[in-house]
Amino acid sequence: MGSSQSSSKAPWEVSMEYKYKDRQMPYRMEQLELSQRETNMIKELTSRAAKKSGDFRDQESKFSSHTGPVKIIFDTDIGTDIDDSLALLAALNLPPEDVEIMAITTVYGWTNIRAGVAKKIVDHYEGPAKKPPVIIGAGVPLGTHRPVWHTGTEGCGALETDEIIALRDASEKIQTTTNDAAEAIVSIVNRNPGEIVLLGLGALTNIGQAILLGGEEFKKNVKRIVYMGQGHRMKQLDPKLPEWFKGPNDPYQLGGAYPHYPNHNLSSDTMGAMITFESGIPLTMVNDAVTNKLWFDGADCLKLAQATAPGHCREVGNLLRVWLTYRSHIFFRAIRGTCPHDALTLVEAIYPHRYMKFVRGWVIIHEWAAFSTFIPDPDGPHEIGESIEAAKFMEWLRPLLAPANMESSYDPVEGSILDKTEEEQSEWSKQMKQIVQKGSE
Repeated sequence: MGSSQSSSKAPWEVSMEYKYKDRQMPYRMEQLELSQRETNMIKELTSRAAKKSGDFRDQESKFSSHTGPVKIIFDTDIGTDIDDSLALLAALNLPPEDVEIMAITTVYGWTNIRAGVAKKIVDHYEGPAKKPPVIIGAGVPLGTHRPVWHTGTEGCGALETDEIIALRDASEKIQTTTNDAAEAIVSIVNRNPGEIVLLGLGALTNIGQAILLGGEEFKKNVKRIVYMGQGHRMKQLDPKLPEWFKGPNDPYQLGGAYPHYPNHNLSSDTMGAMITFESGIPLTMVNDAVTNKLWFDGADCLKLAQATAPGHCREVGNLLRVWLTYRSHIFFRAIRGTCPHDALTLVEAIYPHRYMKFVRGWVIIHEWAAFSTFIPDPDGPHEIGESIEAAKFMEWLRPLLAPANMESSYDPVEGSILDKTEEEQSEWSKQMKQIVQKGSE
């Protein structure tokens, strides 16, 4: 098992000035750059790990045994990619003795619209679990070179057109990183020491701010962070990089350093990610290399897209139709499925290591563009996904996303509403076009 938080704490201080904020570079065009600070960190950690002999692969999770429901704070950029909404739907459909959502906090960009979407789903939930509060979080990252990215469809399928436009305009005028979400996260964690799992499904702005605000007491009181992030291992390495960087086909070994590409969540707030990963809080990362093996499609997906009851399924179904239509438009082909990245991350938070296998060590977030380097170490504070029983997980997930009590207008003979002409589709399609058109003005 990994060591305690105190002995795993990184011995480096994070500068709060993001030096690359004015550098312009399109997402996924960046190249890995090493600062002297990062070079020193990797040298020290690889040297330390090379002297060890413990097993860093597939350790039993120390979080598997617990009594009562797992208490989570659901930190999310819900309202863009459908995967956040699917994760929330799954959480609400789980037995309340397994999970308790203490709060939903929204992050990244139009967080007031995101809060409206989350609240719409929660308000229409009529099950046995408590309805969690929804708290608007930070829309402005602590530090990144990337502009905030929106599809322009945020809120479509859940909120009225005029409401979306008003909320978006209001959000654009409030350009601040301060927010109520970080304060709420600190308060909830400190009232429940050692009990709260922070589920991070977007940029790490709220969680990073909570770490800064709460200090050592907060870091000690967080049970763990489970985060959806990290791109694939880098396919090509610059020959100028130090020799301890390993290539994509090299197996994980003690003493090695394994660079990974950025992903959207990490690089949406590089500074927030650095603060979070260097906090010493135990952190499990569900990464793209694992989640990309999953796909939710077929009759269950189409049924959910036309759900009529219960209410929370209907609301998520509306959002799913918007997302699949948007994706079909930008890829010029019919998209009838989606990757449930965040649903897997939720499941790892509640049922540790049930479907995934991990490697333990240290994850260094690089200040430029949120590339990350993984250093295997049996005593490190981080673990990243290495493999998943994909078919077994999807078999378990599908009944949560399309439960037996869900009613739907989908008819396999008549086909999906997604395959109809625009004139035959419902008002949500027209709304999406109006919002997208407004966003381009």
